[in-house]
Amino acid sequence: MIQQIILLIVPVLFSITVHEVCHGYAAYRLGDPTAMNAGRLTLNPIKHIDIVGLLVLLITRMIGWAKPVPVDPRYFRNPRKDMMWVSLAGPASNIGLAVIFAVVYKAFGGMLAASYLFPLSFMIEIMIMINVGLAVFNLIP
Repeated sequence: MIQQIILLIVPVLFSITVHEVCHGYAAYRLGDPTAMNAGRLTLNPIKHIDIVGLLVLLITRMIGWAKPVPVDPRYFRNPRKDMMWVSLAGPASNIGLAVIFAVVYKAFGGMLAASYLFPLSFMIEIMIMINVGLAVFNLIP
């Protein structure tokens, strides 16, 4: 049980962090410096993780949350369209991560089956599942 939790934490933290950074980066590219000024365009998970949301996720293995990246639509030229792009950036990053890790898993699948690489294989499988789940969940209106 403890071993599984440890193997879950890395993919969860990485996926949530990339998801939130992509929201902030999309907003920044569209003209909103709010996330940059708040120090949220970093891959440091401490800046993005809500401790209660992480604990709930580890306990339920289904529900959790991170600190939302601050976005100020007043900086956008076309607020409605630009907010759509900012909103889609997170799920798009999760789909991208899922595809990348699925390709890695497929390419090295035979080697990952070795007993000493099982934890790595397990983490890659979790990474794929978490990212697909995050993408789908975040696309629900």
